[in-house]
Amino acid sequence: MNVNEVMAEVERHCAEVLGEHGGRNMAALARRGHLITPISDGGPPTGRCRLGGTALLDPGTHWPEVDGIPLSLLAVLDVDALAPWLGEELHTSPGLLNFFHVQPYLDYEQYDGINPFDDPRAWRVIAAKPERAVETPAPASAFVFDQRPAWADPIITLPGHEESVVGSLDLGPGYEQRNSVVEAYDIHTTWPPGTDGYADGHRAFGWPWPQQGALTGEDEVLLLQLSSDDEFQWGDGGLLYYMITAEALRAGDFSQVRVQQGE
Repeated sequence: MNVNEVMAEVERHCAEVLGEHGGRNMAALARRGHLITPISDGGPPTGRCRLGGTALLDPGTHWPEVDGIPLSLLAVLDVDALAPWLGEELHTSPGLLNFFHVQPYLDYEQYDGINPFDDPRAWRVIAAKPERAVETPAPASAFVFDQRPAWADPIITLPGHEESVVGSLDLGPGYEQRNSVVEAYDIHTTWPPGTDGYADGHRAFGWPWPQQGALTGEDEVLLLQLSSDDEFQWGDGGLLYYMITAEALRAGDFSQVRVQQGE
């Protein structure tokens, strides 16, 4: 995908909806990301990207747990394979990222008192060096999702209308009568056109798909969004978001990751 051509389409679309001034400011918020699609036909994955299965960890790395119960591996992102499209927006490439989360639907007494979406012990993101990482199976007592190799399709994303950056957007002359940008908002948030049909699916980086309310805090970046599907279930068909500040991403400090659920 030619990023310049797609960005030109984004800018034209934003200008049609918000006018030249507001459209230019909206288009400036665009971020690059990827749709993450499980491969079912035996085709090659993007690098070592996968959903579920075994982790890819540096030798000697302990499988994360909470109160003695191992977390479940949700995904591995091969960020080096995604980096050429993400460009300078990535800030740095941590190699491989392993995403773990507690499975709150399992009947473990030890999970009592652990909120799977508010307690930082309930999730973990662990980076690994691609040249050193080894296949690391989950402990016997862990809940293991089926392993699915995954393909990453480049996309360009725009923020949902409830994000704070949109609410404070400068629309320029002619929009003073609007109470907020929300009243003027009719923006496709995922490009190229046609990918909006998959907008609530799995994705990496870019802006998160907005299900309910604002999702990103100040200077935050989406690492991974996982939707409910045949393997994953987040509430009633919801989504799970892994977020991190750009500063923590640059520093490779994944202890700063937070998780949010969207219904």
